[in-house]
Amino acid sequence: MPIVQVLLVGVIGAFLASGYSNVLTASARRDMNKVVFIVFTPALMFASLAKTVTLSDVISW
Repeated sequence: MPIVQVLLVGVIGAFLASGYSNVLTASARRDMNKVVFIVFTPALMFASLAKTVTLSDVISW
């Protein structure tokens, strides 16, 4: 089920980002792109690392 949810969100995002739907303007797509790369991508990376890295791993580095 999580895979279906990710694919659904991806398909909806691709549709909104395409030129076929006039939901988002070019400047809105550009601004959303900046937010995703500046805010959401580092947050996703940090959340993934927080689940796998323990305090003993950090000390051993």
